[in-house]
Amino acid sequence: MPFIKFYGFNQETLQNKSNQIISIITDRANIKATKVKIYNAPDISITINPPIIEIAMFQRPIETYDSIASDLNNLFHDTEFHNPHIYFVVIEEKLYYKQGLPIVN
Repeated sequence: MPFIKFYGFNQETLQNKSNQIISIITDRANIKATKVKIYNAPDISITINPPIIEIAMFQRPIETYDSIASDLNNLFHDTEFHNPHIYFVVIEEKLYYKQGLPIVN
């Protein structure tokens, strides 16, 4: 955790920037690098859409989200994926399950 999904990005760009992406998340959210999961979702758009970054993680202060979004936007500024739409999905610990069991009781 967190899970970061990229829509509309190419695999090569994400692989080249994966260490920087992980560093942004670990530095801003105080998370171990081994916990960060990056996915490149297939782009099967029906309409014309901007590149999108979806980040699912446990609740953090708004300043954490602000700094992650700013840093990720800056990371892709000089690429064809500039100005991505970035949004966060807040996961409640009581609704997170591993191997079919809640991680908290």
